[in-house]
Amino acid sequence: IRMGYHNHSFEFEALNGGERGMDILLRETDPELVFFEIDLYWAANIGVDPKEYFRAHPGRFPMLHVKDRTANGSMADVGRGNIDFAEIFDLAEIGGFKHYFVEHDNPDDGINSIAYSYRTVEAIRF
Repeated sequence: IRMGYHNHSFEFEALNGGERGMDILLRETDPELVFFEIDLYWAANIGVDPKEYFRAHPGRFPMLHVKDRTANGSMADVGRGNIDFAEIFDLAEIGGFKHYFVEHDNPDDGINSIAYSYRTVEAIRF
């Protein structure tokens, strides 16, 4: 059995010793048993570049939580915010991406939001 872990912003906050909780989780868990689903919105929300994690921990991120963020910190349909998904998706082989989960927590129109976001991801990924 393998376990997956999904982050929010707090895992990237510096702890008392200055180390991030996410760094501890990655270091102290067995890659054969624990994988990660990085939430791109929450990483961007705290100012973390997820590409650094993909390069430092290749293959540990088979799942991506694809959520976009505007300049003021609001969630947005994927492609309507500021996250450069094309740059992130270019690291699919290094990061080990296999599954992309598109989400917007509070869209005005859920059907149109997911349709727009899906088309954005599809256009970048394929």
